[in-house]
Amino acid sequence: MTPLGLPVFSWPFNISAIAWLAAISLREGNTRPKRNELPEGSPEAIVYRAELFSRIEMKSLGLRLPFLGEWSVTQGFNGYPTHKNIWKHGFDFEVLDKDGFPFRREKTGSSKLELTDYFCFDAPVVAAEDGNVAVAEASIPDNEPGTTNTENNFGNHIVIRHNFGYSLYAHLKQFSLLVSPGMYVKRGDIIARCGSSGRAPRPHLHFHIQENAAIGSSTKPFCFDSYLLRNAPDSKEEYVESGLPLEFQRCAAIEYAAGAFTGIELPAGEKWRFAVREGNKVKIETWLLEEDLWGGIKISLEGSDALASFSKGKRGWAGFAFEGKKNNCLYALFLGISHVPPKLLPCIEWSDRVSALSSGLAYMKVLKELAVPFFGHNPDVTSFRVSEQSSSKRIIIEATGKYFIVQSEWQEGKGLIALNIRNGREIRATRLNLE
Repeated sequence: MTPLGLPVFSWPFNISAIAWLAAISLREGNTRPKRNELPEGSPEAIVYRAELFSRIEMKSLGLRLPFLGEWSVTQGFNGYPTHKNIWKHGFDFEVLDKDGFPFRREKTGSSKLELTDYFCFDAPVVAAEDGNVAVAEASIPDNEPGTTNTENNFGNHIVIRHNFGYSLYAHLKQFSLLVSPGMYVKRGDIIARCGSSGRAPRPHLHFHIQENAAIGSSTKPFCFDSYLLRNAPDSKEEYVESGLPLEFQRCAAIEYAAGAFTGIELPAGEKWRFAVREGNKVKIETWLLEEDLWGGIKISLEGSDALASFSKGKRGWAGFAFEGKKNNCLYALFLGISHVPPKLLPCIEWSDRVSALSSGLAYMKVLKELAVPFFGHNPDVTSFRVSEQSSSKRIIIEATGKYFIVQSEWQEGKGLIALNIRNGREIRATRLNLE
């Protein structure tokens, strides 16, 4: 190494550094710029920012439900009788009526059940995530109700390769596949129809994530995201950001919910002016909406250092940073829509965990900051609900936190039109430039 001018003891460092850089160059995945999760500032500010980011970045694998409309779970993780051992991470889905039956009970003539009597037979099956089709089998006949094919356990099936594993869709209808090996599919694309092929005594959809493309390989844990959940046909719908439905719970992907409101928009390039009234006092707030480097939206308050930043993804809108003074309506908006699903329906409810360092009384925040290095921090829970929806064009979102209630009123095509704030004071902000 003397001709190169490098001492012998530098060999281990140089070799490991070059190997590490070579490994990084071969990685797959998103290579777009990423936000700095550890900005300059106090340790408390860094903890606060990291907690906000953790609400946006997915810590577990979240997939779209692999069907359209509302289906029920008839066998889940570790379910009896077939989801055991290395195949324990799987789901069986069927469509059930209000009494829990999977088929039409009114018959004309013969009482024998046909495949077409089952609600889920021939229903669309969709891709749970973007990927390339690795395997597609479509030639296996569907079984008559009550019979099975034990030679081809999964029947007609599709395996899609993703960067986290392989998704499998099984018991599909014969010759219903709309994809072939090598094709690229996107999340939500219709790929086949539900059938009764393979080891399926009645029509249903089996879904799981596995380690490789081989049929019968070990399954992997995962979760679904952005879906509506009901415990019974007449129970209230609950929005689930990320989770796993239990057996006999009913679930539907929110992105295909009928009659949903989609007007929560923060359009870049606009300037919003609000008349803010508290008692007999009126002041004007002007907000400037701009797009940031990562495709999100930052809103600045004219004449102030207040800045709110929001990100939009498949889970909807999420606030990930607020900087500057908080005695304004912009901060109320940040708390009022700290997380909003991609679509909204009347009376649905959800919650969000907002950092305890971002809200509350000043002396409480000081005490919490002192405790963070020793005990971590327990974010405050904000509860959300759609308190009113006069039509699919207008909606009110109510956010209730430990120290505040914020009602934001939205209109499709216009965005935010009003804010009502209660935090020991009563404040009403009305947007002026709506034309």
